[in-house]
Amino acid sequence: MSIITQKNNSVLDKTLLSKVFFDGCKPKSNFKTGIEFEKLPVLKNNYNACDYSQSNGIRDFLYKIHKELKWDLIFEGENLIGLKNHGNLITLEPGCQFEFSTSPQNSIHSINNILKSYNNITAQYADEMGFLWLGCGAQPVSTFENINVIPKKRYGFMSEYLSKMGSLSMVMMRETAGIQVAVDFEDEQDAMKKLALALKITPVITAMFANSPIRNGKTNGYKSFRAKSWLDTDNNRCGLVSKSLINSNGKDFSFENYVNVLLNVPMIFIQRNNNFIKMNGITFKEFLSNGYAQTQAIIEDWDLHCSLYFPDVRLKNFIELRGFDSQKNNLQMAIPALWKGILYNPSAIDAVFNLTKNWKFEDIEKMRNEVPKTALDTEIQGKKVQNFALEFLEIAQESLKTFRDYNYRNEDESIYLDCIKDLTKQHKTPADVILDNWNGSWNKNLDKFIEYVKVN
Repeated sequence: MSIITQKNNSVLDKTLLSKVFFDGCKPKSNFKTGIEFEKLPVLKNNYNACDYSQSNGIRDFLYKIHKELKWDLIFEGENLIGLKNHGNLITLEPGCQFEFSTSPQNSIHSINNILKSYNNITAQYADEMGFLWLGCGAQPVSTFENINVIPKKRYGFMSEYLSKMGSLSMVMMRETAGIQVAVDFEDEQDAMKKLALALKITPVITAMFANSPIRNGKTNGYKSFRAKSWLDTDNNRCGLVSKSLINSNGKDFSFENYVNVLLNVPMIFIQRNNNFIKMNGITFKEFLSNGYAQTQAIIEDWDLHCSLYFPDVRLKNFIELRGFDSQKNNLQMAIPALWKGILYNPSAIDAVFNLTKNWKFEDIEKMRNEVPKTALDTEIQGKKVQNFALEFLEIAQESLKTFRDYNYRNEDESIYLDCIKDLTKQHKTPADVILDNWNGSWNKNLDKFIEYVKVN
């Protein structure tokens, strides 16, 4: 029997590994939605990426928020790496991408109010310090060779490991920014059904929100270069989780099956107190059975290992939907609204499953490989992604109306899908709008692109 040491040092069998997932089960009445919103800092004078340690850079910016708004500081050693306040969290991705995680909310309106306030004040402070924020999927000027990794040990180990696994891993880590959504599940069956459906349709939604066609000051040949970078990061820990999960629509899959997938993923590092130990690619299964470097597996190692697994949709004590480029202000709420509309209404889930019932693992893998370049023009089983996107949007909008969550103007949550629905009807993504302007009235003027994607 494989054993691990729990936090209280008692010895338990492998069933502990799935405990975090069972702990996430909750009644539908307690379902909430969360968002992780990343935006890119660039200098106003030349649009290069703003650095962590420069004068009036990101470290100084964190201290300013702490001073002005009284957010609590988060350190790793002597390095300031984040802030927290009333369940909201600011953290830094490797290339200083600024990530804001809201506390889980009952309505999309609440998330919108929180994010709007955050964007307004951080835009004001950034302007005072000589930089600004962009809502797009990739840095438009600086490339990874010119972007320093922040002083966080985790990112140093990830850089060393992932650079050997994929040619675009450093692009992913240092250049890109996305929006992630967190949703709840009722029980194991509900979790597997939602996980399978989300993995199936994520490429469609990635296509809808493609928003990274500019890199190194020019067009890059893709509509979502961010999505492209994930395809060549590390195929051992990225992608679609499991063929049996998708082909069975979650019916032949369980928390234990998900654990077994993770057990066979190579490890990057573990931590003992302040010391980091490189694992040189042994799997967690091997570590669990045999130990490594005179250490035995403990539950904190499992927690860390789970956090270093990067599929398109990730299971935690919630479901994390991960595959979407960052957006300018008018589209930021469309992503959580779309997922809530589909995944929190059983009728909507069934309707989307019915539309995708014949999609197999190979179809989805093909689609996710083509979407970064062709977006809505990508085909699956002879039908354009645009057509499915419109059907998903219609289902989600009708679903959101049933929740009867209203803002101060007596509008329900379906309003957040109006803009992306209009775009999709026009056969356009955010990237298409950028490219049309870039090759048209902007005349390849970077100033106009920056002004267009600026977050405020």
